[in-house]
Amino acid sequence: LTRTNNMLTTQKKILGFILLLGISERVLANVPPTNGNAPSATLSNPQSKAIEFARQAGAIAGIAQACGENLGDFSARINEAINKLSSDPSDQAAASLVYQRISQEAKIAESKNQTIPCMKVLQDFRNLPIMQSDYKTTVIDQLNPAGP
Repeated sequence: LTRTNNMLTTQKKILGFILLLGISERVLANVPPTNGNAPSATLSNPQSKAIEFARQAGAIAGIAQACGENLGDFSARINEAINKLSSDPSDQAAASLVYQRISQEAKIAESKNQTIPCMKVLQDFRNLPIMQSDYKTTVIDQLNPAGP
């Protein structure tokens, strides 16, 4: 039963991330916390779009990495999205740190529990809008920067 619940939670994260990359305004509430070591920008700006985006991206990245996916292009594109979502350098740095931490935590958790078959993870990962050749127009250009 726990394995089924973990699988459903992970699938919800993947679906939420796909929706976010599809320029959905809704953010999932089930993204794991950053172990209480949140950067100061996270504490001063908990509603940061860049940080919320980074949290979801990190969860997906960790799961994909646990299945052997190379994250080079994905991470570069996520950083591009983070920079578009925030013009504040400290917010961008905090979001990048959150992405790295969540990614590492998700990779470790997925390596231990393998809640989703890797074939499915890799297929879904490669089909993400941000992984397509037209991602600049379909994802990056559609992102709305955070307000002042």
